[in-house]
Amino acid sequence: MRILDYTDLEQRVVEGIKGKMTVLDVVGEEALGVGLRVVPPNSKVPKPGVPFAKGRRILFALRGSGTVSNGEYYEKVVAGKFVTLEEGETPSFTTVEDELVVLEVRYNELGNVTPPTLAVAIPMSADSTPAPKLTTYDSVD
Repeated sequence: MRILDYTDLEQRVVEGIKGKMTVLDVVGEEALGVGLRVVPPNSKVPKPGVPFAKGRRILFALRGSGTVSNGEYYEKVVAGKFVTLEEGETPSFTTVEDELVVLEVRYNELGNVTPPTLAVAIPMSADSTPAPKLTTYDSVD
């Protein structure tokens, strides 16, 4: 078992048309990717042409609000909302006043892959703003 706080994860910054997105991946393998995407206020990320790992995606907004697009459709998201993207659809994020924190699960259908179970605990701060903490439990035989 591993216990990780999101502040312990290696951060990668992705440049945007406006602003930058912080990427914190827990798992970043070909068959499976799990991590947080943190988009600050007044941002539009990423820049066109930024390479993305292949796979389907499930996005879950943990905190804040913004817009998620696949290049064709635009969906307003707020904390608690899911968005799914098919293979080949590349997500982009736009924020105005709020920071948007998204949990992304990316997966490929590459044979018999058993992904780890993921649990997300969201403790509330004094002002009732969720402060995500990430806990993972690796698959056990």
